[in-house]
Amino acid sequence: MRRIVRRWRCETLAVGRGVRTLVGTARGRAVALAAVLLVVYLPGWWLFLGREDDPLRPADAVVVLAGSTERFPVAIRLIRSGVAPTLILSADTSGFDPVREAICAYPEVVPAEVACLQSVPFSTRGEARMVSRIAEERGWTRIVLVTSRFHLLRAERIFRRCTEVEIVARGAPEPVVSLLRAIPLEWAKWALAGTLRRNC
Repeated sequence: MRRIVRRWRCETLAVGRGVRTLVGTARGRAVALAAVLLVVYLPGWWLFLGREDDPLRPADAVVVLAGSTERFPVAIRLIRSGVAPTLILSADTSGFDPVREAICAYPEVVPAEVACLQSVPFSTRGEARMVSRIAEERGWTRIVLVTSRFHLLRAERIFRRCTEVEIVARGAPEPVVSLLRAIPLEWAKWALAGTLRRNC
């Protein structure tokens, strides 16, 4: 019996050393990377980037959420197409984005009423509350929501919770480098929005 136990311990130690050796090798790192891609990025790519744009309809305002300069060209094209008479630009906590600041400083370059605002607290939920108040004051019934495509699914969910207006969702593209950083973070935020932060 002692021989069996001793042999089992030796085999267990050998397996443990083998696993550590595998992880420490280039092959082990490749396996670990493949596992991360399969578990985090592939489902995230499908879930967060697979959301297609809603059919475009006339709206009361185009609302651009803070966070990325890539969102502004999408919003400007929408405004110039005549989809809405008002453009809402949300600012992040730094309060500075060169494109946003240029539009806010020279709103006449945009054929619409331009409002540059910062939500309190600064979050997607804070932005939804801010837009909800404005929509109620102005009697809006529909907005076009512009944000990064990876953020679109969560943003739409939060805005539908916090506002009574109809949401037309439009996604902006992001560089692949930004997506590699954003997708794992979006998983965490998506989980929070669906569990601990389900209220508005």
